Order: sequence, then C-alpha cells, then structure tokens
Amino acid sequence: MRCLVCGREFDAETCPVCQFPVVRFPGDPEEGLRAMQPTIDAYREHFLSGVRIGIVTYRWKDDGGTLAVDRKETVWIGTGAELYGREGWIAERFARIPEVPSLEVELSVSVGGQETVRKVNLPNRQEAQLQEIGAALDPQMHLRLLLRNEAGQTQSEEIPLFS
Repeated sequence: MRCLVCGREFDAETCPVCQFPVVRFPGDPEEGLRAMQPTIDAYREHFLSGVRIGIVTYRWKDDGGTLAVDRKETVWIGTGAELYGREGWIAERFARIPEVPSLEVELSVSVGGQETVRKVNLPNRQEAQLQEIGAALDPQMHLRLLLRNEAGQTQSEEIPLFS
C-alpha cells in the first residue's frame, strides 16, 4: 500500500514515516479520494514543515601548511514544505572542486529530529566560479539536489525522500 501523504510503501494501519492512517472509502474510491484531498494536502503540509533537508559541509583550516578538516556541519536548505514543488538554495556559495565530473554530496534529511545522511552524486559544474547548492522536492516526494553558478545549473538524479 502507498501512503496518500508521503508516498512510502508500507503494510500496516498507519504509515511508518508520516503516521497518516490507511483510509478506506465506501463506494467510488476516486470520489472518496477527491473528498479527502484537502485533508491529505493539509496533513502533508504540516508533516513536511517538520522535515528538514540539508547537506553536510566541511570547513578546512591551515594546519602548519597542510589543509585539515576544522569542523563538519549540516547546512539546512529548507523544510520539505518550503521545497515542495519549488527550488530552495543555501545562501552561502561554495568553492568548486576542479577536474571531477561529479561531487559526492552528503544529503541530510531530518524527520522528527531523527537525522539520516546518505551520499548522493551531483554532476559538477566545470567553470572556475563559486557555486550554490539547492534542492527541490516534487509531488511524488522525490528530491533533486541542485548545483548552479553564473554559467548554468546541474541536478542529481531523483532521490526518494522516504525510502
């Protein structure tokens, strides 16, 4: 069964991700779904406002002439509600990593305070410019990481937000 709110496949009475219950309709299921759609949309908006999406970044420092990791932190792009159906961007610009066709980015998703991190390949921009990183969430709950500079934009493959 697929959740009407977050799209997760499950076999229970409530979705294990968003806690939306299984809904059964008497009569015409399409008519029942149309009648329930405002409730589903409101629940999705509320649920997604508690989902945060970001990337893990690394800050570097000079350690006696050698670059060393100073600290690792998650930089949040936005909530699921803010990214649902549109793009969101981190205000900070990042240095380009030259000569690599793709970047391995650590995507962070926090649901109810529980953060999970997974690696995502993002096609690299080749221009020697600072880059911005963003994300977009489609109605099927697939996320795309985005990378842009003045010369253009690339995006990752679709990433199921709740797998």
